[in-house]
Amino acid sequence: MKRLVRALLGAILLTAVASCDRYGAHAMVIRANYNVSRGDYQNAIVDYLRAAEVMEYEPWLSYNLGNVYHSLGESQAALEMWDLAQTVEVNDLLFGAAFNRGVYYFEQGDFERASAQFRFALRIDGADLAAKRNLELSLEKLRAEGDLTAGGAESEQRVQASGSGGRIIDYIRRKEEQRWRSNATRAPEPGVRDW
Repeated sequence: MKRLVRALLGAILLTAVASCDRYGAHAMVIRANYNVSRGDYQNAIVDYLRAAEVMEYEPWLSYNLGNVYHSLGESQAALEMWDLAQTVEVNDLLFGAAFNRGVYYFEQGDFERASAQFRFALRIDGADLAAKRNLELSLEKLRAEGDLTAGGAESEQRVQASGSGGRIIDYIRRKEEQRWRSNATRAPEPGVRDW
């Protein structure tokens, strides 16, 4: 009996939330996110677009749409959506769009653009390890391309012009080592337990 009452109350609450435009849009975003997690990209796109008609969070929805388009292999549409997501000064959106663009360019073999996007992402969040790793991989790919060309001089000049790739990686490693050392020397706070 309790389950039936809870289910009925849940259905009433969901209906009430979905009936209001603003809250209905939030429900559409939740449903779209759920569809993305299941791989149902077409229904996710429909829900994101419907929510965008009602909500004022267009940059966030554009970012999500860009991710869905990228998953579908619609690269130009994904890039356009990520550009729209960067129209506001919200660090999460700026970082996410730059990071995803970097991944896209890396997948396409455009390692110069990929490294530029990862650098931009690291300017926003310098502690993100995935961006650091991807920047390092992009720079290694640029060096490898240079080794395949005649003497590698041309590619080495590109890497040096784009910010001396090896020095950046060394700098990042030194900063991470300093952070780890400073964290290792701190005494644990009383009352905090490791489980």
